Amino acid sequence: MAVLVEAITVITRLSSIESHFQGGLDAFHALLPNASSCADAHLIRVGFMTPQDTQQFVDQLVAGGLRLFDGQHFVDVAVVDQINGPTAPTPWLNIYQITEDRIQFAALAGTDPGELVVPTAWTVEESLYRTGSFAQERQD
Repeated sequence: MAVLVEAITVITRLSSIESHFQGGLDAFHALLPNASSCADAHLIRVGFMTPQDTQQFVDQLVAGGLRLFDGQHFVDVAVVDQINGPTAPTPWLNIYQITEDRIQFAALAGTDPGELVVPTAWTVEESLYRTGSFAQERQD
């Protein structure tokens, strides 16, 4: 299975949430700031339109016990840009461009991407891949 990569996507390993995040998956779900999340058997993703919102969410995950970066690689959480891919090396994550619309998905490395998982209200026609862009850089 594989989860959608759109705009700025924060991808977290479910096993890391279960083993390191204070309060586990219930506490993680309580932090979700929008309806853009979806999960497969290994990963959960949340999408953001701005770097500032992304950073705020990542900071909450780190405060809850997840590890972001070990100096060389993303550890439990990865930040993936729909245009440039992971913003740091992420050996546990594979990115796939699967459709003719060039929509990207992410799967845990070593697993079959198989079924593609998207947020409940998401459609190709209304996706950012077709309708527009997002703020990749800080807009002050």
